[in-house]
Amino acid sequence: MWIFEHNFVADKEKIRRRAVARQVFFTQYAAKFAEKTRVYACEDGFLDRCS
Repeated sequence: MWIFEHNFVADKEKIRRRAVARQVFFTQYAAKFAEKTRVYACEDGFLDRCS
């Protein structure tokens, strides 16, 4: 029974690490996408104020 509990805890930690890595990746991806979208909107004249 201890082996099962130990593996469960290890698996839970792996899942958590992967979830954090995905969250960081998608946050960076979303920020890049937002930045590109803003640049394109400025170039196309959709936004009045572009800084």
